[in-house]
Amino acid sequence: MLTECLIDGPATGVARQMLGARQFSLTALVINVPRGARTGTVRRKWDVDEIQKKWEETSQFQKIQTRGQRSESNDFDRFVVGQLKKRVLPRLKALISAQLSR
Repeated sequence: MLTECLIDGPATGVARQMLGARQFSLTALVINVPRGARTGTVRRKWDVDEIQKKWEETSQFQKIQTRGQRSESNDFDRFVVGQLKKRVLPRLKALISAQLSR
């Protein structure tokens, strides 16, 4: 059972360190590097495999971005979003019901 893992994120600013398995989540993105590879080797392989670009296309990254935007918003921003939802949702529901009734 995996309890600890060596984490290294040279392109993202994550320092090389041991982390417990509960402190991170695994993704389908894989870099094949030899055991004990140094940070420079990981960085080169990261760039060659374009992992950053692939990561930014994942839904997990987009959820993190959305969470960050929501946490930075103030009361007025949340009010504006609520008003837009009130305006758009009835139209959207009408369009969907029109399509379903065909």
